Amino acid sequence: MSESSRLDAVMRRLHELAQPERIRGMASVGIHVGNALGVPVPELRRIARTDRRDHDLALALWASGIHEARLLAGMVADPRQVTDEQMESWVAELDSWDVCDQLCINLLVKTPFAWSKAMEWSARDEEFAKRAGFALIAALAIHDKDADDARFLALLPVIEEATETGNVTTLFGRRRPLPELKSSQANTRKQGERLAINTVIQGSAADIIKVAMIRCHIALAESGLSSRLVLQIHDELLFEGPESEADQVIELARREMCGAYDLEPPLEVDAGAGPDWLSAK
Repeated sequence: MSESSRLDAVMRRLHELAQPERIRGMASVGIHVGNALGVPVPELRRIARTDRRDHDLALALWASGIHEARLLAGMVADPRQVTDEQMESWVAELDSWDVCDQLCINLLVKTPFAWSKAMEWSARDEEFAKRAGFALIAALAIHDKDADDARFLALLPVIEEATETGNVTTLFGRRRPLPELKSSQANTRKQGERLAINTVIQGSAADIIKVAMIRCHIALAESGLSSRLVLQIHDELLFEGPESEADQVIELARREMCGAYDLEPPLEVDAGAGPDWLSAK
């Protein structure tokens, strides 16, 4: 099959899988949806498994400008064929945090330029270049198991510089000022450091559950079911409805909660049903 035919086939599949009703929920969490189709990320991963390491297809998908096509481009591109020029070009064209994060996690961290770009981009002023730099730092810490400590120690000044700004940021880009980090009192600075770590971990978890709530609320409204979302308890969501809808609601909740943020390994959801919260647990 020619490159043009492969691209046409994939683009047709993306349009077949389009869910325009999801776009409102995507926009509500800060995703740029100007060219979005609303295709769920798990569907993109299924497509990627059949076209993995097709670099020419990846370049064509990215050039299309379609949101999901660009997510898919990062999944099917061959990191061995990625050039410095391509990395700079793609990062310069980023306009949405989810494409930025997925591009770094799925592709850029596997390229020979990952370490140098992590250092370079994290020092830039452009929003998505800086985000890509820190996303690469996080991805390298997870995926580059063979790297010695010296390579990570070289990145500490970059992280410390971010700390000096007095802000920490969650995975969703939500920023929390922490003036405690600049305090002249040692105990207060230590408290700020603990808050910084807590914000990144628990703040990101809070962001994810908020996105999950929005997704579940929209999906329930569009499903025609009478069940409703009534309560959030930390990382749990409580639904109320007739017993006859239990299986449908569990399936809906799993789908929407797992799709709230694309992590590696992916999010998992445990679910149960019962006459009250305790029984359902």
